[in-house]
Amino acid sequence: MGRRPISRMELLTIMNRDVSLFLLSRLFSMAGDSALTLAVGMWVRSLTGSSSMAGLAMAAAVAPQIVGLVFGSRLDLIPRKTGVLVSDLVSAIVLLALLLVHGPEDLWIVFLVLFVVGLLGVISGASTSGAIKVLCDDRSLPKVLSTLNGFSGLLSIVAPLAGAFLLVKVGIQGFTAVSSGLLLVGALAMLPTHVVSDLTSVPPGMGAGFRHILRTPELRSIVLGLGLVQMVAGSIDGAMYALIDSLNRPSSFAGTLVAFQGVGMIVGAAVTAKLVQWFRPSSLIATCFVLVAGCLVGICLATPSVPWVLSFIVIAGLLASIIFTSAGYAVQTMTPEAVIGRVRAASNAIQSAPAVVSIVIGALVVAVASFKILYVASAVACAATTLFLVLDRIHAHRTSDPIALDGEDVTVPT
Repeated sequence: MGRRPISRMELLTIMNRDVSLFLLSRLFSMAGDSALTLAVGMWVRSLTGSSSMAGLAMAAAVAPQIVGLVFGSRLDLIPRKTGVLVSDLVSAIVLLALLLVHGPEDLWIVFLVLFVVGLLGVISGASTSGAIKVLCDDRSLPKVLSTLNGFSGLLSIVAPLAGAFLLVKVGIQGFTAVSSGLLLVGALAMLPTHVVSDLTSVPPGMGAGFRHILRTPELRSIVLGLGLVQMVAGSIDGAMYALIDSLNRPSSFAGTLVAFQGVGMIVGAAVTAKLVQWFRPSSLIATCFVLVAGCLVGICLATPSVPWVLSFIVIAGLLASIIFTSAGYAVQTMTPEAVIGRVRAASNAIQSAPAVVSIVIGALVVAVASFKILYVASAVACAATTLFLVLDRIHAHRTSDPIALDGEDVTVPT
């Protein structure tokens, strides 16, 4: 006697359950990552007394996004659920190496851990993109992407408060254990999900992700535009503690800045799900970059007024949420599942390569000059990116090319 066919309602119930478990898994995993990023930055600065070293630590966390391309087609051959599970579990174990750090002479362990966890993040990111592609339909995709960005905003608020408490009460060792535990819970929450991927038609080659981006007009504009911004704006990460010094606040004030940015990100997440359905992603991103440029200039003019600086940071957080959700929506809707992992990795690499250089330069510049130079340069980069997006969009309308992917034509909206 055969099995009764699954009704549409039952199928939707299963999909909704899997999406909910997936989001719960990502919430815990992102919480672990957020706690780590916040703690390590403050920790390195307290160990060395150097804002430049704290900036270099951030660069060590970003650099693996470039090296991660060596995984090639394996990023799309690893089952999506397996990729998320394994990367979270191994990251949880690797983090425990931070317990061996006792002074400035052990900083190499910190940098090594950040690099390895970042490398695992490449696998996790590619698998996460693939899982979203499988689990979400056109109606749920904007909500899922905006929810993930809302999580980032929420964690930006909670992590600094919880982090400050934990650092005082249990020190970096306790903080490390909590971060590791959160990643472990994230992996366990992913276990019951059903993510069935079609890995039978995955085209070979490390360059498939780059080729798809370059052959898809709007996606190309967005990814290259974000890379252009990161070429300069990445230096802001390295200059954050210099901004804090100009506000006459301690290093722990970094948590306050991140928390206020998180408030903006939550507000942005609440509206972006609708915006990406009403406007083209490239149009939203171009508009937001102009406004971000204004925020960066505003921060320079407002310093050392803490209330005004925090106000601009809230607005920047809102705009960042719209930018990242719009970019993620573009990647998901304009990319076939067969290359989604490599497109995600290639997109991150295009943004991360200039970001790493920019963070290092920023960390070095703030040692000898005002952070305002970097903020103004970043504002100029944002304005230039808006111009690039507009001009590239005009060019794409004039020359609409079909997208060929290893001999297979894939139709992508232009």
